[in-house]
Amino acid sequence: LLTAFAEGNAMESVALLAVMDMVMPALLLLHPEKTATHKQRTSCLDRRLAAWTEGKFEELLKEARIIQKNVNGNYTGRTSHAGQANNKQDKARSFANLMTQGKSKAALRLLSPAGRAHVLPLDESITSETETTTVRDILFSKHPAASPATAEALLNETPDDCHPVIFDRLDGAKVRSAALHIQGSAGPSGLDAGNWRRLCTSYHGTSKRLCGAIAAVARRICTGFIDPDTIQPLISCRLIPLSKNPG
Repeated sequence: LLTAFAEGNAMESVALLAVMDMVMPALLLLHPEKTATHKQRTSCLDRRLAAWTEGKFEELLKEARIIQKNVNGNYTGRTSHAGQANNKQDKARSFANLMTQGKSKAALRLLSPAGRAHVLPLDESITSETETTTVRDILFSKHPAASPATAEALLNETPDDCHPVIFDRLDGAKVRSAALHIQGSAGPSGLDAGNWRRLCTSYHGTSKRLCGAIAAVARRICTGFIDPDTIQPLISCRLIPLSKNPG
């Protein structure tokens, strides 16, 4: 898909939407069950890839929703002593893994009561001192209507000449090198630095092709005229309302 965007073929209008908005990975790589074996996961991935190729997106979305609902139900439904013990063991293991990866803030959030916050339904009513409104209306209020740029926000200077040949040095090797050194949380793609590092370095020829495709996308964005609609996933703002309980 990244190569399709870089080459500007017929799939470029949906390529970044599928990759950067994590539509494809989220639907295809979701674990069918926590205890599923490698063989079961591989078989599940093959089935989902076939469904994706045939355009059965609604089926994939329905499956993902059912799996996610079961995961949430199993997590919140642990009330027995054995379940609480397993929960503590899972939390301790997750905490150790996060600390090993250098994600100290995420590890501390795991131990905090605020870490049990949940996503608010869009139609839930929120009451303040002055009014009662829905979560959906609050999110809409944070996206003001577009307006023309003011003169103060624009540069009147003539930009320096930037020849496209400068970006020819941006290749797969540089992408791989950057992936080895980056740190941080997830961006538009939903993958954090650790996930990108693994994808770009751990799968031999496949990782090499991925790095080359990422470099090709970057070169095209830097040197050509791009339809703004095709890069919407890179510049869009996705707000997730969380119940901080309290907060």
